[in-house]
Amino acid sequence: MNTSNTSLSELFDVNCAVGEWPFRRVPCNTIDRLLDRMDRLGIRRAALSRLENVFFKDCLVGNRELAALITPHPGRFFPLYTVNPAFPGWDVDLDICVDELGLAAGRGGIRLYPSYHAYPLDGPQAAALLERAQALNVPVVATARLEDERTHHWLVKVPAVPHDQLAAAIAAHQAVRWVIAGLRAPQIRVVWRALQQQRAAARARVLFDLSLVQGPIDECRLLVEAVGAERLAFGTNLPLTAPESPALALAHSDLPAQTVAAIGGGNAARHLGAGGTARPEP
Repeated sequence: MNTSNTSLSELFDVNCAVGEWPFRRVPCNTIDRLLDRMDRLGIRRAALSRLENVFFKDCLVGNRELAALITPHPGRFFPLYTVNPAFPGWDVDLDICVDELGLAAGRGGIRLYPSYHAYPLDGPQAAALLERAQALNVPVVATARLEDERTHHWLVKVPAVPHDQLAAAIAAHQAVRWVIAGLRAPQIRVVWRALQQQRAAARARVLFDLSLVQGPIDECRLLVEAVGAERLAFGTNLPLTAPESPALALAHSDLPAQTVAAIGGGNAARHLGAGGTARPEP
C-alpha cells in the first residue's frame, strides 16, 4: 500500500536540537530558522535540546537558554534538558530543571550524551540519574551517535555508545521511557535482539528514532517487521543531519497510512506523554 504525503502532515520529531556546532556551520541554528524548516517539512512538534550542551561543561547554562528560547512558542516544542551524571552537582542541576524550568511528566524530558560526556550508560553514575528520571516519570533520550564517525573532527573522535551498553541500560531500567537516538537500522536490530536474549524486550518501554536510518529504501518496512511499528519514531537529528532523509524514507516506506502516522507522530506523543500536536504559528 503506497503512502501519500498527507501521512506526514503531523510529524513529531523526537531528536532535534538548536544552536551552534563547534566544527562547522549548521542550518537551523536559531529558533526562527528551525521553525521555518519544521513548517516546510510538516513537523508540528519537536523534542528539542540545546546543541551547545554537547560540549558545555555546565549544562545548566544551556538548559536555561533552552527554556527561554521555547517560551514564546507554546505547543511547538517539548524540551529535553541535558543532564551529565558524570558532572559534579548534576542532581542539583536536575532539581533546578524541575523547580525552575518546569521539567515534569508531560512537560519535558532528559537528554543524555554518554559518549560525549564520557560515562558508560550502564554504569552507576547513569543508574542514579535513570532512577531519578523514573521517579519523575519523564522520558530519557539517550544519544547513541550524533554524526557519522568518519566525519568527526580529527581532534574530537567520539565513538558511538556500544550496543551492549544500550541493551544493558534498557534492560536494567525497564520502567524508564527510553528514546534511543542515532542508531542505524542494523544497530537497532542488534540492540533489539540483545533485549530479546535478556528477556527484556516485551517489557522495555523504548522507541528507536529513524534519523540515521538511511537505507536501503525499504528499511523502515523491514524495521517494522523486526521490532514492531510501535517501537519506532520519526526523528531528524537536526541540525546535524538533513531532515529530508528520514522524512522521505518514511513517506516512501510502502507502509499503511495508519502505521506511517503512528511512526510519524502518534508513537512519540504517547511515549513522551506530550499529548497532541500543534499547528504552525501564523
